[in-house]
Amino acid sequence: MSLWNTVNKVCGDLPKGFQINLCMENGSAWIQAYDDQGNEIDLSDSTDKRLHEELNDALNECVNVHREILT
Repeated sequence: MSLWNTVNKVCGDLPKGFQINLCMENGSAWIQAYDDQGNEIDLSDSTDKRLHEELNDALNECVNVHREILT
């Protein structure tokens, strides 16, 4: 799956108010995720993963946090 397709999927499935940020600097890129209150969500280590895998993992974590909020 291309990065663009992954981004479109994540945007469609991300819970309302949650954010996933793709951060980049020279020589590095990483993902940050936030819940609907602006609290950063701890993401698992993604050292050996491709960017689209990191985005999918961040989406899954956001969905899990959202489920916890609802219960």
